Amino acid sequence: MRIKEVETLVGITKKNIRFYEKEGLLSPGRDSENSYREYSEGDIVRLKQIKFLRKLDMPISEIKSVLEGSVSLTTAVRRHSITIDEQRKNLLRAYDVCRMIESEGCQIGALDTDGYLSRLESMEKEGAVFQNIVKKDVMKKYFGPIFASGIIVAVALAVLVFFLWLNRSDPAPGYVIAYIFAAVGIVSLGTIIALLVRIKEIRKGEEDDLGNY
Repeated sequence: MRIKEVETLVGITKKNIRFYEKEGLLSPGRDSENSYREYSEGDIVRLKQIKFLRKLDMPISEIKSVLEGSVSLTTAVRRHSITIDEQRKNLLRAYDVCRMIESEGCQIGALDTDGYLSRLESMEKEGAVFQNIVKKDVMKKYFGPIFASGIIVAVALAVLVFFLWLNRSDPAPGYVIAYIFAAVGIVSLGTIIALLVRIKEIRKGEEDDLGNY
């Protein structure tokens, strides 16, 4: 069975199917004639299992452990239920604060921000978490690679500018100038290509389309 058929049958996007393969959750066979992926009935069953556990928001790493047999399903579910219970408590705390604001009829201009922040901080000291710690902020994924690439390119350009400044008073041979320009160009181009590859890898991550499953 080809990936398009699997996508329709199971209700998981091709992008996510390939992501699960990359993460080692699935290993379909290959057609000996054209090397296309061939999905078996066992692969279909496994994808449905992955789909089910992901709908429960179980982490990929835990699902992989279950599928590999290193962790039993009951153990994984028990651990995940503890996580869900903590999330439930956090949501209830946030719900209580929202209801408190609603009951007071407070508008943003009259909101006792310091008072409410103090309450939240007290609740956080008791273990409450008022942000989603499961889903990563997309900007955080991109910031590191972009920042590092920017630093490398900036340093390379700074070296080139410094060389040109020195070259004004003591001109270097033409081949040396060509070498410096080529080196800076290669470093900058290589860095940009590496950045684009990294961005492509980030975009190949699992789609947040669980609501469509």
